[in-house]
This record gives sequence, structure tokens and C-alpha cells, in this order.
Amino acid sequence: MIDAARKALDAVRAAELDDTSLSAAIDAWDEAWRVVVIGRVSAGKTSLVNTLTGSERPTGLGGVTRYAEEVPHEQVVFVDTSGIDGAALAIARLTPHLATADLALWVVDGLQPVTDTERRVIGAALPHGTTLDIIVSKLDIVGDESDEVIERVTALTTAWQPRSIQAGNPRRGAVQARPDWTAGSADSNRRRRALTEALKGLADRLELDDTAVVLKELSDRWRSTVRNAQQSVVIDIESGEIAFKPAALRALARTLAPAQASFVANLPALPGRPALPKLHPPDRDVLTALVDGLGGQESARKAVRATAADMLMEGMVALQEWVQGASDPRLQTARQAVANAASIRAESP
Repeated sequence: MIDAARKALDAVRAAELDDTSLSAAIDAWDEAWRVVVIGRVSAGKTSLVNTLTGSERPTGLGGVTRYAEEVPHEQVVFVDTSGIDGAALAIARLTPHLATADLALWVVDGLQPVTDTERRVIGAALPHGTTLDIIVSKLDIVGDESDEVIERVTALTTAWQPRSIQAGNPRRGAVQARPDWTAGSADSNRRRRALTEALKGLADRLELDDTAVVLKELSDRWRSTVRNAQQSVVIDIESGEIAFKPAALRALARTLAPAQASFVANLPALPGRPALPKLHPPDRDVLTALVDGLGGQESARKAVRATAADMLMEGMVALQEWVQGASDPRLQTARQAVANAASIRAESP
């Protein structure tokens, strides 16, 4: 997925498009692996971090870690959090850390496994889909009931679909670490979600850039071009400079010609040109001119408005067909690259 996203980023930059969101998601993919350690007060969180990192930070009963501390270790950053006690405070403290977690390690106290407060806090603070491993501590004290404790933990944590549940004794350094706990990884559900969202948003914007946005801009310009020409001729009719329908239509054709040429000269760099309508002035047939002249200024005004409306509608259709049927090759390449990357499912590694 990341390789396809990098190719998409190159294509987006080549097309000179905004790459902010995709670039940020790729940068986040390359950051150090983040492991957030959570659990009740005195469950053994700091002891676990010390065991995994070789550090010698203070431990003890009663909750030694008052505030979250980051402990870098090779390619991993461990976040040792303060213990879960009151639900509201724990949710407020844990939510921002778990939002950045590639992996959550939940240290469950085997003497009082998975309290209602823990479940409420984890349910509120842990983002859906975050990889979760559970370590059940103090089972050496529980003794013969250790199997029952593991069963209880398994039953009470089903909602979070933990990847593993294991017995461990962090205070004695007895924990069977999975490879990505200490070596990290280049992949996680969090990173995949961020990349997927960035790609989807970019795909939507590319689609808009290539159709809706461009088409709206061109349609607005075409509407202004035709209406300005129409208004100019109507003003001449109402001032008495133009009295009859043939003269009004010839004036409209003369006015529209340079305006349309300017419009075409400023079209975006898309292949081909739209089949915009061309207005041909009426033939100078004497009989037709006499008949048309009977209507006077009112007939001239109606003819100009009707002709301008036809020009406007035909031009809109031509622009829509042109924009939808052709685009800058760089946009096509970028759209295809983004679509390819976005089509890869954001599933667990």
C-alpha cells in the first residue's frame, strides 16, 4: 500500500496539485513505531516498559507514573501512561495517546481483572481497529486460579478483539514479547487508516478538479461572455441605435466573435477544443428584412435574447462534453495513481 501511495504522491506533485494530506500520511507512516502501555494503577505498566527497553525507571505500588512518559527504544517509542483510576480523568488522559498508537499493550491486574472502569475507559479511548495485546500480571499470586483469570479476561475483552492474551510477570521481567513490541514495524492499522483517508480525499478532489470545479469555472465564464454580449446589444436597441431584428442579430454576432475568441484563448490545458456554437449573422435578404422590421425594437430584443439563450445552452453542453471527455495527461496519470493506491484495502497487516 505504501509503495502505491508514494507513486501517487509523485504523480500528484508532477501535476502540481496540493499534496498536503497525502504527504502528511506518508510522513506518519515513516515515523517511529508507537506502543502505548495502559492499565490500572500498579498493574505493572512501568515494569513492563523497563523490561522491554532495559531502562530502570522507578516502580512501586500506588501509581508511580503520574503523567505519561515517552521512552524511546531503537525504532520504537513506548508511552508509559498513568494508571486508570477515575474513568473521566483516565479517558481525557489516554485518548490523545491512543489516537497515535500503532499498538496498545493493556496490562491487566490478575488480582482484579478487567474492572468496569477499565472497560469504560478502554471503550471510550481506544480507537476502533487498534492492534491490542493483553498481558495479565500477578498470576503468580493468584496461583491455581490463573486459568480462570485468563478465561475471565478473554470473556470481558472480546469487544476489542485483542490479538493476544498472555500471562506475564513484568516485575520479574517474565514477559514473552512479540517481535513488533520491541522492533516496531512499517505498518499498522492506524497508519493504514490515515493513508486510506488521505487517498480517498485526494481522489475526490482530483475528480472535482477534473470535472466539477473546472466545468463550473468554464460555465460561469461562458455565461458571462454570452450575457455581456447580449446586454451590450440590448442597450443599443433600447437607445435607438439598432431598430430591427436583422441588425440586432448581426450586432450580436459581431460582439460575440471577439469575446468567444478570448474565451477560447484562455481555456485550460486540456486536449482538443470544445465544439462551441458559432453565430452567423442573417443574410441581407430584402424581403426578410422588411418582414423582420415590422416587429421593431421588441422583435429585435426577443430575437437577441432567444439567440443568446440558444448559444448559452449549446455552449454549456459543449463544455461539459469536452471536460468530461478530455483532461490534462498529468491529471489523468495522477488520478489513476491515486485510484490504484486507494483501491488497496486498509486491512490489518
